[in-house]
Amino acid sequence: MAQNMNLGFRLNESPDILLKELVLSPLIYIRFLGLLCSIVVFGCISDKVELNGYCRYNNSNACSFGVAVGVIAFLLCLVFLVRDVVYVVIDFRNNVMVKKVILVVDAVANGLWTFMWFVAFVYLTDQWRKTSVKDASSRNCGNSGVAFSFFCMFIWVRNNYILCWSRVSS
Repeated sequence: MAQNMNLGFRLNESPDILLKELVLSPLIYIRFLGLLCSIVVFGCISDKVELNGYCRYNNSNACSFGVAVGVIAFLLCLVFLVRDVVYVVIDFRNNVMVKKVILVVDAVANGLWTFMWFVAFVYLTDQWRKTSVKDASSRNCGNSGVAFSFFCMFIWVRNNYILCWSRVSS
C-alpha cells in the first residue's frame, strides 16, 4: 500500500542530477542567447532609433514592429526557459501524449518566430536603407537592431534544430 506515488515527477532523483541535466542542455544556452539578442533588438530600437514618436527607420512603423517582435520573442524565451526547467523535472514515461504536445507547440512557436525574425530583418533593413540619419548613436543603434534581428533568425532556427533532433530521440 505504501507505493511511491510521485504523480509523474522525478522527485526520487537527486536535485544535483536534475540541475546537471538542465545546465548541460544546449537548448538552455541557445534560449539565453535568444533572450539577450531580443533585448538588444528592442532595447536599441526603443532607446535611440525611436525618439519622441519619430522613427528613424524612414519614419515608418518599422520601429513599432521591431520592438513588438523583440518583446514578444523575449517573453517567449522566458516561457520556454520555464518550460525547459519543468520538462527536466517531469517524468513523461506515463504521459507520452503530453510530451508530444509540448514538443509540437514548442517547435511550431520556434518556426513561427523564426519567420517573424526574418520578416523583421527584411523590413528593418529596407526601411534603414531608405533613411538618412546623421546622428552617429542613432545610426549605430539602427545598425545593431538590423544585425541582431538577423542573428535572432539563426538562433531560433538553432532552437528548433536542437529541439527536434535531440528531444524527439529521447
